[in-house]
Amino acid sequence: MHRNQDSHARVYGAGLIALDAVVNEATPDRRRHYAGGTCGNVLAILSQMGWHAIPISRLAPDDAGESVRKDMKSWLVDLEYIGIEPQAPTPMIIEEIYQNRSGAAAHRYSWRCPGCGRYLPQYRAVPGRIVVDMLPGFRPASVFFFDRVSRGTIELARHFASQGTAIVFEPSTAADPKLLREALRICHVLKYSSQRSRAFMDLLPQSTAWLEIETLGEDGLCYKSSLPACPTRDWRHVKGFEVQKLKDAAGSGDWCTAGMISALMTHGVKGLAETTCEKLEGALRYGQALSAWNCGFEGPRGGMYALTRGTLNKVLNTLLTGTQVTELSLNGRRRHAGSWAAEFCPACAPAKRHGRSAAVRTRTSMR
Repeated sequence: MHRNQDSHARVYGAGLIALDAVVNEATPDRRRHYAGGTCGNVLAILSQMGWHAIPISRLAPDDAGESVRKDMKSWLVDLEYIGIEPQAPTPMIIEEIYQNRSGAAAHRYSWRCPGCGRYLPQYRAVPGRIVVDMLPGFRPASVFFFDRVSRGTIELARHFASQGTAIVFEPSTAADPKLLREALRICHVLKYSSQRSRAFMDLLPQSTAWLEIETLGEDGLCYKSSLPACPTRDWRHVKGFEVQKLKDAAGSGDWCTAGMISALMTHGVKGLAETTCEKLEGALRYGQALSAWNCGFEGPRGGMYALTRGTLNKVLNTLLTGTQVTELSLNGRRRHAGSWAAEFCPACAPAKRHGRSAAVRTRTSMR
């Protein structure tokens, strides 16, 4: 897909970018890996939608990092700032899909290697002192997205906000209260899950965001707005779409975020300020439609590998005019995620490579 690098719809993102490994307990030998993490998913989805998406991270060129780069590059994500110094081991997350007691598909996450049991690399923030030196090199953007708070992400948010960029913050874990307060006062859009908000619920009243969104899983979402063209006195509810056959709900919140951003924020803060209530509700329903559609595939972005872009657009148009997601016919050219194995684990990989080398030497000596 051709992309105009000077397009106004430019999004920078900083936060969790990881290698996602997806394993279904029903088919344990079929393992796939994708570029993932909340920030990674949102940027990859927006890039597929035509945005110029630019992650800012410290990913080292290790095995997992190279896999993330390869996948994101295939979706035309701009990798200029994906491995800034000081580099850090690429985070890895294992998603295990299983059937719960009622027989429905469910998932859980693991941060331990299934081979050696050790913890896999975790997220490492971009240092604030490094960010300050980088600021002059960033180009104007429509949106800055972040899902982790650190001095570096706060400095990035302040910089972009001063340029008329819409700031979207999606907290997912407990964080330094001081930094979290700063993030809540900088962002224009605040989105969080009802399941995860308990860790920072007491700080949410300090938010000055124009738009606050709480996702409720299968029950849809609630929002309250102080947008200039669409103020609401109370919380309003947007119901979710019915999913006929749930395969995996992982990543659905990321699809909702990307859909909302794409529908509302191509013109940054200016466009957000002009958003009417009708347009806002439409954007949130679009995000909900994307969330429901995603549940028909395994993995946070599994649908991006199963359908052609044209088929995806047809499905979304159907979703926006109805209330049900039906089982999909996967016709046309498909893309494939890579297979996953323990060689991505920093602890296992050297041993495995050593073992393979020893085996080769043994076979050679026996000849």
